[in-house]
Parts: sequence; C-alpha cells; structure tokens
Amino acid sequence: MKKLGLTLAALLIAASLAACGSTSSETNETTSTGSADTTTESAADGTTEAADGSTDAADSTDSADGAGEDGAVDGGWEVEDKVDNLVPDDAEKVMEKAAESYSEGTLEPIALLATQIVSGTNYAYLCKDGDGNLSIAFVYEDLSGNTEVTSVAEFNLWDLIEMESTDDEELAGGWTACADNKAADIPSEVQSAFDDAISVIDDVEYTPIAYLGSQVVAGSNYAVLCQSKEGDKNGIGVAFVYAGVDGTNELLNIYNISVAEFTE
Repeated sequence: MKKLGLTLAALLIAASLAACGSTSSETNETTSTGSADTTTESAADGTTEAADGSTDAADSTDSADGAGEDGAVDGGWEVEDKVDNLVPDDAEKVMEKAAESYSEGTLEPIALLATQIVSGTNYAYLCKDGDGNLSIAFVYEDLSGNTEVTSVAEFNLWDLIEMESTDDEELAGGWTACADNKAADIPSEVQSAFDDAISVIDDVEYTPIAYLGSQVVAGSNYAVLCQSKEGDKNGIGVAFVYAGVDGTNELLNIYNISVAEFTE
C-alpha cells in the first residue's frame, strides 16, 4: 500500500512537470511570435519613413527649382547677334510700349545691347534723345506683357575714349551725334578708316553695326558701335578711330560695353 502511494505521487509530479514544460513552450512561442510581429511592424515603419524621406527630398528639389526661377539675377545678360538687325521687331515693340509711359525725355533705340531672363525679361537698349545724347535704357517686361522703363544711364562718348593728348587746340570740338545710326548708312570715309584701323586686331572679329558720332580734332575721331565675335562668344562695344589729316588711321581704343555696370 505504501509503494502504491509512492507510485501515484511520482506520476502526479511527472504530469505536473510535463504540464509546466508545455506552458513554458507555448509562452516562448508566443513571445517569439510577438517579437517577429514587432520586427515586421518596425520594418514597415522604416519603409514608410524612407518613403517620407524621398518625398522630403523631392520637396527640396522643387524648392530649389523655384528659387532659380524667381531669382532676380538668374541667367545673366546675353548679347545676341545684331549685325543684321540692330533692334529686333519684338524688342522694338517692347520699347515703344514702355516709352509711352516714360515722361522724362525721348528714348529712340539705336540697338538692343542685351537681354536678361528673370521673372519676365530685362532689355538693355542703347538710345539717343532728341539732341543726340546717348544713354542706356533698361526696360522690364513681365510675364503678362506689361512694360516699364526701370532706369536710364548716361552713355557719354567723351568719358569712354582714350587719347594720349589733351591739348585744347587738338580737341577743338565736342562730339557730333550721327543723324542716322543704321549700319547701311555708315559714311564711306568712316568705314574706310575703321577697316584700316581695326586690321591691327586679328584674334577677335569686329563688325561695325552703327555710326554713333564724330569729333573734330587735328583730323577726326569716329565712334563706331561694333559687334565682336570671339569663337562662339558675342560682345558689343564702341571702337574709337582717329583719322589723321595725312591719311593715317589709328585705333585709339575699344570700349567693351558691360551692361551690368550701368545698372549700379
């Protein structure tokens, strides 16, 4: 009877241990499964965060593009080929429209010097007034086609010419503006003096596009608006040529027009 009691006790203990092992195993499985679920959720969150990061990057790119488009000085000033057309039709219409509301004098465009793309377009024109005085006029056209003259800067030939002599007797007269500035109307003596004087330069091609004026000295000084071309780069400037009474011609200097300097 005592042995039977011991045997029953042993069986009860074994059953209890087996039940505990099963519970522990289930608990471990549940914990393991929970960990896997947690890992899966974390991975999903990570994927979502990465997607959000990509969206943020796209937003940053859009913002940078917008800043570029709205930047007031993006694009720079561009000089186009003007040998065949000093003031293109579209630029002439812009100037005519802007001049209607300009009350500080006459602005007759001689040549379109350069354009600048902003939120709209800036135009820089070499102009003359009713007395032949030269200036550089800046006109802004917005994206709706509205125009305005934003500034006008004096363009004085006397300030641009470089001469060795300042003898009052030699510099007897001031500059006389040319009545018609078309390239086709450059006087033959001016064209001849220009061609002879400019021949000393061989690395840049200069083409006369407008005759701006003359100055009486011991001979004559001529101011000629030129298109310059060096490789693929276009430029524009004023060539000052001295034609002596003895028939000699000399290139005094070429003033390369930097439009940006006249906006300051």
